[in-house]
Amino acid sequence: MLKIAVLGSNGFIGSSLYKYLNEKHNVFPISRNTIDLLDPIEVKNFLSNNKFDAIVNCAATMTSSDLLHDARNNFGIFMNFYENRHLFGKFINTASGAEFDRNTDINNAEETEIFNKMPSDSYGWGQNMKSRICVNTESFYNLRIFNCFGLNEPKTRIFPKVLESIHQIEITNDRYFDYFSIQDLCKVVEYFIEYDSEFKDVNCVYQPKFKISEIVKKFCDFHSLNIDIKVASSSDKNYTGNATRLSALGINLDGIENGLKNYKKGLK
Repeated sequence: MLKIAVLGSNGFIGSSLYKYLNEKHNVFPISRNTIDLLDPIEVKNFLSNNKFDAIVNCAATMTSSDLLHDARNNFGIFMNFYENRHLFGKFINTASGAEFDRNTDINNAEETEIFNKMPSDSYGWGQNMKSRICVNTESFYNLRIFNCFGLNEPKTRIFPKVLESIHQIEITNDRYFDYFSIQDLCKVVEYFIEYDSEFKDVNCVYQPKFKISEIVKKFCDFHSLNIDIKVASSSDKNYTGNATRLSALGINLDGIENGLKNYKKGLK
């Protein structure tokens, strides 16, 4: 049984990972109510007093009022653990497709493309910098998420909106977009905790690519929802990553369709 800390345990991804990993390991849920992740001294003391085998970073501050402030905080949290990396085992960082620059067409992007340019927005810049550091740091790993869905996700996401709809759902900026189920993300995180992967940086995406409207149609069909799907507008800025590395790891994933079918069941 491994001793694991999950940072950002109050969020959708962090709480789901805590629930899943705690079935097998000794997992500590860490939130802003536990320790001040932005305080270097408090973080160092916490790590010195707890010999963690692995730390999973899902901590993030996200507001619409000051994105630069959020980026600085998120990067600051990451660096507080990076500077104390001698005090724990592995560090699993959950990253974002935004580090390829959301202002461009992100189409089947390979992991190495994070080195081609820096994103133009502060959030993407901070995510890109963390990924670069992970790739070049021993025992640090980077798992890139474009969109993670599942039961208890924020109500502002597309699937909760579909479930609350009566007759029609309107999609703006329809495009190819990678959705990844929380069940499969838990399996990938568990793999990186328990094994030494040959890859330091992996896109958490599936091989088949679908437009948002196609994914919503599948979701409605699987759950027998008689909802009209209206595409209000389309975009040429796709948001997808290459799945070659993840596929090569041989993890037994449920896949996009099973993820959509099992949406209401939550974690197994």
